[in-house]
Amino acid sequence: MKRLVKAFMSRVYLWLLAPQYLKRDSHARHQEIIEEIELRVFGGRTVTDYERSAPSELHVLARRSLAQCLCQRKLLGSRGIQALRQLVYGVSLPGLLLVLWWRTWRDRNTAPLDSTAHDVFVFFLAERLKHSLDPAVFPGQAYFQRRARTRFGWRETRFVFQVLRACPRIALYPELMANILRWTGHYGYALQHFSPHTVIHFFESTASSSLMTAFLHQHEIAHINIQHGERWKTADAAFSAFDEIHVWGEYFRELFHWQKSQAEKIVVAGHPAHLNLCEQSRCENQPRPKRMLLIDPCIYGIDSFDYPALLRILGRLDSEWEIRIRRHPTDRRADLELLVALNRETRLKESGIQIMEERPEEVPIDEALSRTRVVVGVTSAAMIDAWIAGCKVIHLPSAAAPLRLLDRYQGSPNVWDASNEDGMQHFIDSPADLGIEEWKRVNHVTRLISDLPQRQDVNHASLFRKYA
Repeated sequence: MKRLVKAFMSRVYLWLLAPQYLKRDSHARHQEIIEEIELRVFGGRTVTDYERSAPSELHVLARRSLAQCLCQRKLLGSRGIQALRQLVYGVSLPGLLLVLWWRTWRDRNTAPLDSTAHDVFVFFLAERLKHSLDPAVFPGQAYFQRRARTRFGWRETRFVFQVLRACPRIALYPELMANILRWTGHYGYALQHFSPHTVIHFFESTASSSLMTAFLHQHEIAHINIQHGERWKTADAAFSAFDEIHVWGEYFRELFHWQKSQAEKIVVAGHPAHLNLCEQSRCENQPRPKRMLLIDPCIYGIDSFDYPALLRILGRLDSEWEIRIRRHPTDRRADLELLVALNRETRLKESGIQIMEERPEEVPIDEALSRTRVVVGVTSAAMIDAWIAGCKVIHLPSAAAPLRLLDRYQGSPNVWDASNEDGMQHFIDSPADLGIEEWKRVNHVTRLISDLPQRQDVNHASLFRKYA
């Protein structure tokens, strides 16, 4: 019963409070949203024109946060959902403020055991991002915070009033106000107990991110955003502002510019895990054996993606194929709905096909990919990992996110859209293309090397060790 209640409340939260991005499958529509909101928020001017004459940095960054919030509201869908969100947040806002004040007063004489000055403060570090924090790039002593901590005293309260004075319209959007209160409390805790020179986060899709840049600038602290996972050509991260944004490759640099994000430097930093996949896994076991991996945190619920398309893909296989489903490392469910449903399909049983689970804690992702010919999924960042590792990738349409994600692959012959039936059998049966043009595509997205060789007769196994 407890599990059912938790699942129900989770669905209510996702439906009502969590922004449901990627509802529209047109890049042009997202472009229209960004341009429309830009004119509304910045007085009929572009954000660049407004910045030239703005009274202060806070005026600019407050409006950037407001613009990002309004872009996200546009992606929610019906006006009814928007109004209900407004009501829920509006009612809960005074209570949230009181809770923040009360917690701060309660913990006024309590400091964390490791409360000392640090050069770098990192919020909510995900395991896959550890290798992104190269000490050569971010020197000094670093503190990694994994739990939410809050301090909301006079300094934080005064900042919120300054924000409202700089942009009074923010008060009309209680969901943005709640977001500002929450993150100001988190950042206030970091400043109070750790006195960092640099704060690193992974939240370009958070509407208050620009205002947190303003908050840190008041204390002469740099604010850096590092790309956490997959980014799409959508309006949810539009207008975000940081001192630096570190991205995987040129494609994502272009994407942040398209979204009108602001940073003194957008650094194409790549990702060490991607380089490792390319050096160690890409050429291993090629041509790969008949093994297919279903890998994505979104595809476990049958209603969340194009299930018939997955059945059509599996129907093209024979009993010689090894098929595994791999859950997200944070997924703790006892059973996977998709696994049970697929093994009940009569057509697959008649073909001698059985799908089994491959646990992340038992088989590392790089080992799994190095033995896999085809990876099937929806929106996970692991799809890019698979592409880099020399797998062939098939994207399934998602019911919640019909947006096509294939443009970032620059027309790769190793990537296929599941809605395209013509030629799929040849795609599945043929080996991966590991030629120079494909290296260039991978490098554009994930920046593995800085100078690609032009020769076609290179030794691919040593390519990146030689030219990295």
